[in-house]
Amino acid sequence: WEAYQVEDKLYLAGRDVLASADPRNSDYAIDFMFGCQTSETGLFVTQLADGIMGMSAHEMTLTKQLFDKKKVEHNMFALCFRRELGTSKSGVTAGVMTLGGIDNRLDSSPMLFAKNIASTGWFTVYVK
Repeated sequence: WEAYQVEDKLYLAGRDVLASADPRNSDYAIDFMFGCQTSETGLFVTQLADGIMGMSAHEMTLTKQLFDKKKVEHNMFALCFRRELGTSKSGVTAGVMTLGGIDNRLDSSPMLFAKNIASTGWFTVYVK
């Protein structure tokens, strides 16, 4: 794949979606550098997902930037997955990602945490 880097203002919703919906509210905005793909090959062409978000332990990733700029309380993200019976390019409601903490309103069972065992590079966890 090939890409180029750009920077733009990124707005995120807080716990109160209505309060964070106004793009003039800088409490939920950061200048964020990201890559725009210009060509795709291999699995990127055939997979169901139509985008990739890098979540490495690098200083420039979204979670770290939000934490450094004091937009989130913790340098963490949570991924909750669920199994869907069908898939479609038009959309799948198969989980949620939260940044800077967790939202217990989404839980139907106790949260399980996986410790990152790598200090740099890709997050590395062991799942049994």
